[in-house]
Amino acid sequence: MKKHLSIAYSYHKSPTQYAKERLHKSVILLLLFLLFTTNIIAQTTTYTVKDIKFKSKGIELAGTIFTALNSKIGVVIVHGSGQELRSNKFAAMLAKNGISVLTYDKRGVGESGGEYAGPEVGTNNIDSANLNLLAEDASAAVLTLKNYFGKKLTHIGLSGQPSWLDYSFGIK
Repeated sequence: MKKHLSIAYSYHKSPTQYAKERLHKSVILLLLFLLFTTNIIAQTTTYTVKDIKFKSKGIELAGTIFTALNSKIGVVIVHGSGQELRSNKFAAMLAKNGISVLTYDKRGVGESGGEYAGPEVGTNNIDSANLNLLAEDASAAVLTLKNYFGKKLTHIGLSGQPSWLDYSFGIK
């Protein structure tokens, strides 16, 4: 004859313990809800678009400002070595995520004035005078963004747009 060992265990929780557990579960669910809905809201932020002109080293550059609703962060998109137009699709993606953006046509390209000097004309942007000129253009763009928003933006930075980004996120 086989013997079985059985242990009966009974534990009764007090009403206070039940209330604490329910409160903990509710707080966790609320935090998860806020985490996911905040992320969704951040990805669907509305924005406005305005074409602008600004001066840099005696020429006029053409650009577009994407103003994200209640944005505290601004970004100027800087160019690669080629004949770069403003990156409107990348800027729109950033603006949808709550970041205000200034993107502009590179010197001598698109609607911007000046003379383009780059790989297509043999310089490959190695000339330090040209690099300094392009840096001045980026600096003028930062000042333009800063002046446009006044004290609304607490941080302004620069961002490049790698060409692979267009294809990775389906931007083109």
